[in-house]
Amino acid sequence: MDRKVPPPPQHQVFVNFRGDELRKNFISHLVEALQRNEINFFTDKQEKKGEDLSNLFKRIEESKIALAVFSKRYTESGWCLDELVKIKERADLGKLKVLPIFFNVTTENVKYLTEEFGSNLERHQSPHEQNKIGKWKEALACISYKLGCPFIDNNGFSSSTEREFIDSIVMNVLEMLQDISPAQTSKSVTNKHVERGEVSSKTTKSSKKALTVTKGNPASPANEYVGSNVFSVRSARRGDSTSMTKNSKPLEPSKKDLSAGELRLSHVLDFSETRPTYNGYPIRFGNPESVGRGDPSSVTKKF
Repeated sequence: MDRKVPPPPQHQVFVNFRGDELRKNFISHLVEALQRNEINFFTDKQEKKGEDLSNLFKRIEESKIALAVFSKRYTESGWCLDELVKIKERADLGKLKVLPIFFNVTTENVKYLTEEFGSNLERHQSPHEQNKIGKWKEALACISYKLGCPFIDNNGFSSSTEREFIDSIVMNVLEMLQDISPAQTSKSVTNKHVERGEVSSKTTKSSKKALTVTKGNPASPANEYVGSNVFSVRSARRGDSTSMTKNSKPLEPSKKDLSAGELRLSHVLDFSETRPTYNGYPIRFGNPESVGRGDPSSVTKKF
């Protein structure tokens, strides 16, 4: 292979093929090429002996890519066709990518069920098989219309050797795996953050309204309190309730969250207590020259 591709992600590649026809020749060579390129694949030979064949459907569900290897005797096997129906179902759900491979059959043979490929399908005459014919044909039509890898053209001629053909299949699989990788990685990272409570997929309108930013010196961070009970420190001192969420109770800011100037103000202006009075008259802090400075020395009494 001329091009070098980074080691692929270990998503499983399921190989669907007619075993009696291809296992000891074409598939054995394909398997060797997949192994050389460190591709995680699965064939029925890897299933444990004594296991139910329906477990192969689970292997399809575990896979991200399926190779459907169409050959002249492919449609002899009802089991191959059942696997193809499952592959189509997963592809329709967007959970599986399919690469059709046309080995010694033309794309037209498969699409239009012609020649030996089509005649072998007609041999399924049992009542049980007849009930499946419709789904089998639908799956064959759907998968064969996907862009795939034909070994011979519609005239029956091949422009490459079998080894070159297998190399091109492997290259296509590697590229498909790389395309799958970013989406899977992003989803995996997001799920981990959600499990740790770091990411929320839903933001309520009230929580959006609760986010407030106070104006001040850009060099120092604004005092913000994020949550269901939120208020702005400065807005609260002005008696401004627009920055509070509906039905929420204001939270008293911690002194460590206040600047030095705000600590002086919070010491003098304590809204948690009743405003001090003298003989029934309220005490006013500050004179016209020092209003807003919080200078205790300018305290005057109003009589």
